Amino acid sequence: MSFATFGINAILWVLQVIILIVGVVLTAMARRNHGRAALVGMFGCLVFLLDVIVSVVQAFLLPEFARDLGSIMTAAMIFSVLHLLFWVTGLGLLVAGVVMRRPAAAPQQPFPPQQPYYQQQPPPPGYPGH
Repeated sequence: MSFATFGINAILWVLQVIILIVGVVLTAMARRNHGRAALVGMFGCLVFLLDVIVSVVQAFLLPEFARDLGSIMTAAMIFSVLHLLFWVTGLGLLVAGVVMRRPAAAPQQPFPPQQPYYQQQPPPPGYPGH
């Protein structure tokens, strides 16, 4: 892998990690309102994060792994199957989190009647017409 290719891949990996960590944080914060659906979405983000880790490991270990197996094609296929499993699992969890039933919302109390912004005062004594 050339230095430029590795640099571009490193930037993409960092961006993916940032986006997925933000996803984990947001779904963790939404857990109170969305219940188990947010938890399932958070696990989907974590599975995608594992896929990024596998991508980084693949970039460094694929040549050695291929040498041990005796075939670059076999090594690439193994990593491809791992990526597929992580991708399908992560996407399935995210979709399940979106369509999962949310906990029932607590009934809201009606708002108290609003007071007008100003109180109409009676006209002062001696006002014309009074």
